[in-house]
Amino acid sequence: KELADRLDGLDPRAAGTKASVAAASAGPVSKRHHLCIFVPSSARLQRYVDAAEAAWRSWGTNETFFVSPSRLSRLLDAQTWQLDTDMDTDYAHLPVRTYLWLEALGRPEWLTAC
Repeated sequence: KELADRLDGLDPRAAGTKASVAAASAGPVSKRHHLCIFVPSSARLQRYVDAAEAAWRSWGTNETFFVSPSRLSRLLDAQTWQLDTDMDTDYAHLPVRTYLWLEALGRPEWLTAC
């Protein structure tokens, strides 16, 4: 509900333009040679934690981050991103969760991170 209230009346095309202008005016972005991967994760059920650990073991890199509102496991501690606005959702509401990540990734501290 809070997210819907925040977005009510906003024109996403205008918001995107402002973000592009702000990023462009921030100066040159450092050279990056990697791609960060963000994996929606949850500790609600042990099988979700097991799946995240299996993903880490099979294809995870230092640029792979498991996004979870709570701790997943000791194995994933260094790669878990606990975002202050994240919410544990079902699959049907994953787009809302993803929007919140993108909003957070637009913060200045992430501009040159990934």
